[in-house]
Amino acid sequence: MLAPAPQLSNILRKVKQVELRALKALDSNQIGQFRSVFRGQGMEFDQVREYVPGDDVRHIDWNATARAGRPFVKVHIEERDLCVVLAMDVSPSSDFGTVGSTKREQMAEIAAVLAFATLRGNDRVGLVLFTDEVELSIPPRKGRAQVLQIVRAVLSHEPRGTSTALQPALEHLRSLTTRRAAVFLLSDFFTTEQPEQLAHALRVASLQHEVVALRCTDPLEEALPDVGVVVFEDAETGEIVELDTSNSQTRARYEALAAERSRQLADQLRGAGVDLLQVHTDRDYTPQLAAFFKNRRRTNR
Repeated sequence: MLAPAPQLSNILRKVKQVELRALKALDSNQIGQFRSVFRGQGMEFDQVREYVPGDDVRHIDWNATARAGRPFVKVHIEERDLCVVLAMDVSPSSDFGTVGSTKREQMAEIAAVLAFATLRGNDRVGLVLFTDEVELSIPPRKGRAQVLQIVRAVLSHEPRGTSTALQPALEHLRSLTTRRAAVFLLSDFFTTEQPEQLAHALRVASLQHEVVALRCTDPLEEALPDVGVVVFEDAETGEIVELDTSNSQTRARYEALAAERSRQLADQLRGAGVDLLQVHTDRDYTPQLAAFFKNRRRTNR
């Protein structure tokens, strides 16, 4: 169903603005060199053959070896293109922002940067938009039309869900692509899922794909300013909390809880084999993206 003409015109204008900013970010920071960034990309299974001296023992196929009674290895061939999947959280908490932009606006622009990076490399890119369920899925394809469709979706999608769950989006990756992909999971990671449940979903996804958790936060979620009594309402649960921010102990406790939550999330992601990239609504995201890509390239050499 097409949006009304004024709304469609506004969306198209936003798409053009985001495209220009994304291309500027790519030109100035050398962000989009995916092939040198993701170790697991560029290879697909071809065949099993008998082991010969000099073969990498890490490629031994133990099942074939056990059946034949002599060593066999798996042979892989280089794939012609890369597959990138952008899985973006569009739950109500993503609409929060007190400085600069909302988290959703920040994540949408970063998703556009990554999508246009795949266009430059003639690689495939797909999209998953989720709340507590998968709300929109675009299978990976190549081309400018695909990238523009993805940018329009992240800018215009109206979410139905009222909470955040990462597991359905992670499990959906299995049906979205059978190939190993570079998956960017863009979220604030404010989820009520049980830690064990989420850890298992992250671990399974990271065994199949190279997963990067891109966490976007607002400064008010990390520290409270001294502005007196403030009433907070959780965008997803509706819970209302009143805090006296003039109390230094209240501010310290709030900051300590936020820091501990960040530490626990970082430990959980590390344990699941998922890299973490942190961005903030009040800061330019391009230095963090460029530094992340540079570090990944250095690690992969």
